[in-house]
Amino acid sequence: MHSSVLLMLWILGASVGWADSASTTEKPTEMPCSKGCTCLMDDYSSDLSVYCSSRNLTLAPPDVPKSTHSLWLDGNLFTSLPGASFKDLNNLDFLNLQNGQLYTLDAQVFRGLRSLAHLHLERNHIRTLPSIVLQNTPNLASLSLHNNQLSRIEDKLFA
Repeated sequence: MHSSVLLMLWILGASVGWADSASTTEKPTEMPCSKGCTCLMDDYSSDLSVYCSSRNLTLAPPDVPKSTHSLWLDGNLFTSLPGASFKDLNNLDFLNLQNGQLYTLDAQVFRGLRSLAHLHLERNHIRTLPSIVLQNTPNLASLSLHNNQLSRIEDKLFA
């Protein structure tokens, strides 16, 4: 009798444990991300960060989610960035383009990035910046340009 009670408890315990594990194996919600990049959602703020560092990219990814707050494109092979590179990234507040091969930036490359607060362009090959390149970034709080080949900075750049 004692062994049959133990057997019954074991069966009940196994079936309860199996039911619990079955209910917790839901598929995680898939987050859209740029091909070849890694996307992480901050658990506290729900801000989306997209990491495309050192991926040998020659163009900015065209499929960056519109909800992106931080975009890491450092260590890539861009030599220039055209005007529509960051189109529709209205929530972008951090952009890292450092340690790359950038020589030129289109005058409209940051157009529409009204939330951009931190821009890292250091350790590239930039010689000049178009006078209106920062015109549409009213919330820009920090700009890193060191270790470039800047020969001059336009007076109107920070106007």
